Amino acid sequence: MNTNSGVYKLQVAAFIIFCIGSGWNGATFSPVDDVPNTFAHLTPVLLLLLLFGVQFFTAHDADVRGVATSHWGQIGITVLAVITIIADAVLITLGQTNPDPNSVGVHDFTDWVPATLTLLGSFLWLAGQVMGRQGSKVASKAISQ
Repeated sequence: MNTNSGVYKLQVAAFIIFCIGSGWNGATFSPVDDVPNTFAHLTPVLLLLLLFGVQFFTAHDADVRGVATSHWGQIGITVLAVITIIADAVLITLGQTNPDPNSVGVHDFTDWVPATLTLLGSFLWLAGQVMGRQGSKVASKAISQ
């Protein structure tokens, strides 16, 4: 994958937006006075994002140098993106069906911002994956002809 390609830039932007939204989500939907609970909920997500992100950038660097490598980081980020879309859909539904502002769900602007960021990052990531796959198919057809 070329560093200057639009797909790579889209994936990097999507990953950054996804990380910002995930961190903001963790802060918004966690009780202020329960630091251990917040830490327990945020740590696994942040560690997975760090692990998958480092592998994504490492695999990209190896691709640029022409070294074959696995792409499990992209798969992991894709799985997190799909889980995030489902979780945000559930949180939005819960928030809109329960008028109590203290209940679980997306209720006001401070809830909508991180939910929108994670959804935007997730959909951009998935769009980059689709565009990357289509680009790979076109390139392989051109090579075989």
